[in-house]
Amino acid sequence: MFGVFVIALSVLIVSVILWPHLGGLDPEVSAIVRSLRTPGLTRLAVAVTHIADTWSLVILVPITAIVLYFTGRRSEAVFVIAVVAGGRLLGVLIQVLVHRSRPAGVNLVPLPPQHSFPSGHALAAILFFGALSFIVLGEVRRPWLRYGLVALFALVSVAIGMSRVYLGVHWFGDVVGAWLFGAAVLLVAVLGFFALTQPRAD
Repeated sequence: MFGVFVIALSVLIVSVILWPHLGGLDPEVSAIVRSLRTPGLTRLAVAVTHIADTWSLVILVPITAIVLYFTGRRSEAVFVIAVVAGGRLLGVLIQVLVHRSRPAGVNLVPLPPQHSFPSGHALAAILFFGALSFIVLGEVRRPWLRYGLVALFALVSVAIGMSRVYLGVHWFGDVVGAWLFGAAVLLVAVLGFFALTQPRAD
């Protein structure tokens, strides 16, 4: 599964570099998303996108880690911090390497100074809420609550990613790339978590 994510992400990165707008598909899909704009939906998109702002994560991640730490889940606390911080740093590196420009003249909010691919907000969302989903799957015993929370986290992650396209600050491909990369980071982190926390047989 990890190999699938890596191959898909690699193909997308190469395509973005050599074929910047994916043969017109990326602008077309992005334009379709932006065509859904209404005043009410715009207010919702602005509110949703702020969930994955840097300052929001600076608050959410430490609070989550502190709660986990003081409820006896110290490994999980480190896991959340490592996934979000490590994944975001790697995402910034990819942004610098790919150096993709953001959409021009369609933004409803100020354009961030960073490059466009992958979407930092979409990546942060899948890393943070993906890490929470992993913990919930292992800790919550009631199936309806366990899967309900995971579904909610997935919905919020998707909404944050699509809000970036809707607001005109990212191409759709930027968001897809963030999802693929985030999923790969999460998979590696989960495998590492089990490798480090599971008792070894003598």
